[in-house]
Amino acid sequence: TDRRHSPALDGLRGLAVLAVVVYHAWPEVLPGGWIGVSVFFTLSGFLITRILLGDHVLTGASLASFWRRRARRLLPAALATIIATVLAVVVIGGEVDDTVRAALAATLYVHNWWAAVSADGYWEIFETPSPLAHMWSLAIEEQVYVVWPLLVLGLGGRRALVAGAAVVVAGYAVWWDTADAYYATPVRFGEVLAGAAVAVALLHRPSL
Repeated sequence: TDRRHSPALDGLRGLAVLAVVVYHAWPEVLPGGWIGVSVFFTLSGFLITRILLGDHVLTGASLASFWRRRARRLLPAALATIIATVLAVVVIGGEVDDTVRAALAATLYVHNWWAAVSADGYWEIFETPSPLAHMWSLAIEEQVYVVWPLLVLGLGGRRALVAGAAVVVAGYAVWWDTADAYYATPVRFGEVLAGAAVAVALLHRPSL
């Protein structure tokens, strides 16, 4: 169990998810609810960075332990959702082929990139909604869980922030003014990096 666990932040993440659900179900009630995704990414950046920097001798072994904990926490529910969704589409009827392709992308945690390169890209979520469309954000989370810890291990907290900022700038340079920036990991990493920066700043703040 992580001794740095914060129930208050868990509650804030729950509210962020609720905002997104309300926005999709009743957009007129909460027209800005989409910002819950950004809040969720920022909180994730803060939490995982705090966990990584809390290990004062971060090694390959402790990093492997970090990844195992994340897998145990996320994989069972994600796989159960993917399997149940595919079975439901087969039984009820629908776009089975598209759903299977989306399921494969979700299982490999590349759903955001698969969605970006699909026929209509970002606009497809409005024109032909997929029952697995929400998996794009989890894919970005998992990609961050792999890459960001490696940067922290190799560079340390402050230098990792600089490297992360370079990734974000490159992302905006490539996807600026395109709808698919919504799915691009380097662009969305800016939200994760904001939370990571807060975690680094708190770690290095002067003692009172």
